[in-house]
Amino acid sequence: MSDSGDSYEAYDDFTNLTEAELLTLDAPGPSSPAPAFRPTGLSGAPAVQIAIQDDVRASEDDDMPVEYTVLSEGLTSEDMEDAVESPASQYRRQGIFSVSDLCGPSWCEVQFDYGLRQKRSRPLKDRPQSFRSRKGKEISVAPQVAAKNDDRTKGGKEIHKELERETMLEPIFVRITCPEERWALRQRETPVFGIIHDEVVVGIITPQGKRARAPLSHAESSSTEIRKVHTRPTTPPPTSTLSLLDTKTRTTRSMPPNEDTLSSRVQLMLYQRMLSDLVRVSPSFDFAYLWTKLDLDLLKDTGLLPPHDNTEHMCLSDVVELWWQLRDELNAEVASRLEIVYRLIPEGGHRARKAASTAEASVGQARPSSPQSFEVVGTKEFAMDDAMLDVHVESILRWWRGDRAPQGVPIELARRCHSCEYMTDCEWREAKALEAKQQFQQRRTRSLT
Repeated sequence: MSDSGDSYEAYDDFTNLTEAELLTLDAPGPSSPAPAFRPTGLSGAPAVQIAIQDDVRASEDDDMPVEYTVLSEGLTSEDMEDAVESPASQYRRQGIFSVSDLCGPSWCEVQFDYGLRQKRSRPLKDRPQSFRSRKGKEISVAPQVAAKNDDRTKGGKEIHKELERETMLEPIFVRITCPEERWALRQRETPVFGIIHDEVVVGIITPQGKRARAPLSHAESSSTEIRKVHTRPTTPPPTSTLSLLDTKTRTTRSMPPNEDTLSSRVQLMLYQRMLSDLVRVSPSFDFAYLWTKLDLDLLKDTGLLPPHDNTEHMCLSDVVELWWQLRDELNAEVASRLEIVYRLIPEGGHRARKAASTAEASVGQARPSSPQSFEVVGTKEFAMDDAMLDVHVESILRWWRGDRAPQGVPIELARRCHSCEYMTDCEWREAKALEAKQQFQQRRTRSLT
């Protein structure tokens, strides 16, 4: 991981979700309570905040190193079964992908694959210290590196939370008892979702109050947000624009190199596409196809309304009708210009900030942080690129579906390995070293003949 928020660590497999929410993606059945937020009037076009993830490089099979051999002594039948299952069938059994799932692997697919196998989404203390790779090799985790990476991730998340508090609405909690209720809440309030390359994809958003568009040179937004900008209704639709931006953290006062921002860009593009599909009037989003893919009953009671004798039950079909009404009222389009704002993590990181906060609280000096206290290092603006997004998504889905092996970083980006807790036993590094050795021997042989 680099010293920027643009790294695999920033996309640590649903880092913004609770353990209970993570389980809902992999296991069917009743879920734990999921947070929801009170909606604001769409006529006021509330801003919403999106929980996000880093760099993307379209991969080709001929970039793979020579095949490597791994000893497989001690493999259990479960290990062997895992070796032949696709990552999607192992870790996304409900057939639902997060935006993180499509962006996170691009920092290093091998590292992301190892993270899934090690259960890296769990708290640090609950993760195993070693695990079996796809090839059957035992991979040991470097505890000090893992602790440092975990601390850095927590520091970034802490900053995002403090930035959110400025405009966060008071949360309410809704107990979800069936899939229909979960998807009704997604449609009615915070998460964004869509179908991309025939796969269901979801992302997390949290509503905020209205705010005017600020100049790009003085971005004051928290995390990734959508801001509605009113325009004069000189022409019919659309009458407003939703602008997307994301906040990333840095440990140095420098912008990340372009190759380290690709995943962040793809992430915003995924949100841009999903939101565009949801708010577009014609053609409207195909909810019927979504319910079919998820095997949901569109006429089943969502449980969103309390039972009363004079109140009709609300089903997914009713929620869709309500969504279409609100969409027509919003009458918006999603901007094709996207933005990433980089903010500096205060010196000392998460632990130092936590210690200072505890000390202040003990003497009654605790005070909320302000977004202005997180220095803006710089911003990056870019345009939506549908062609590039499609190439990336298709490539990463081939890995998720088991159609190709995960790929590590190219030689020119080997710097990323030095902050990876799996570096010592990394099979990709071993294969690349063997490849380099063979190439050297071949050159030497040719020079002697």
